[in-house]
Amino acid sequence: MKRYITMQNYFSAKKLNNANKSVDSSDFSFQGQDDITNNPEPEVNTKISVASVLKKCPGPSDISQNLNNEPTQPNLTFYPKSKYGDRWRHFSKQWFKSFAWLECSILEDAVYCFPCRMFSKHFDNQTTFISLGFKNWKKTTFSNSGLKKHDKSQDHKNCYVMWLPYKNMKTKSIPSVSAQINEGHLKLIRENRKYIKRIASVLLYTGTQCIAQRGDDESVKSLNRGNFLELLHLIDEQCKVVGQDVPQNAKYTSPQIQNEMISIFNQIILEKIIFELQSCNYFALIVDETKDISKTEQLSVVVRYYIQGSWALNLLNN
Repeated sequence: MKRYITMQNYFSAKKLNNANKSVDSSDFSFQGQDDITNNPEPEVNTKISVASVLKKCPGPSDISQNLNNEPTQPNLTFYPKSKYGDRWRHFSKQWFKSFAWLECSILEDAVYCFPCRMFSKHFDNQTTFISLGFKNWKKTTFSNSGLKKHDKSQDHKNCYVMWLPYKNMKTKSIPSVSAQINEGHLKLIRENRKYIKRIASVLLYTGTQCIAQRGDDESVKSLNRGNFLELLHLIDEQCKVVGQDVPQNAKYTSPQIQNEMISIFNQIILEKIIFELQSCNYFALIVDETKDISKTEQLSVVVRYYIQGSWALNLLNN
């Protein structure tokens, strides 16, 4: 039963099959605890691990290798020169100001496009600005070639659009969409656990005080819906005063849920008693049975043992 597994994960204590482990009474107390379970809250990695996705980017080794790097833009006084005809030409660092995506390789004496290298899926070993690099300094700033032509290309625009959100997220600490969704999901988990904790506290209180939980009429219009629902309603009203959300659906207040949670409490207590019995040297049992009004035999087991300097007495009913 899927719901039982979920509820059991909320309330079940750690497995007590290891005699070296100790059991704290806080495992069975719900008041004053921040979480229902001692298990840590699921952690969600909101940072993008780019290095694990992009093992190796195209291009030379002296420029950026993954998205965690910025475009490589060396600020040099003199750049390598190449001869075109009868003139020597070289890269100009002023181009960095006009094209933020530009990065320059000193080893290859060529320029590359950072977002295209990181995001483009359409390239090979001869693709300019990604693998091969652009080094025709004579036509660098021509309107129909060089940097300006690449800046207007559709593939470059697509890659640039994908790069900008990641750049803003990294520089301005803006979480990604997936990180925001994950954070919202974790917030919902925390709120649900607090609400389940309130239900558990009411059940433990009514059970400890031997108070009847259910009423004759538990409908919404009833003036007295029973001790369990009325006490839970009182707690919910106080939570609204302090600004805590109370769920409008999935309230987990049905008799089936109550019985299920009480069964889980019973299993936790039994495991604790079994662990203590395994830890002590001596114990005694008293077993007796009697018939109830329906002539059904009711077996009662009382166990008494000495542990941690005091006597413990527990009644086990079957």
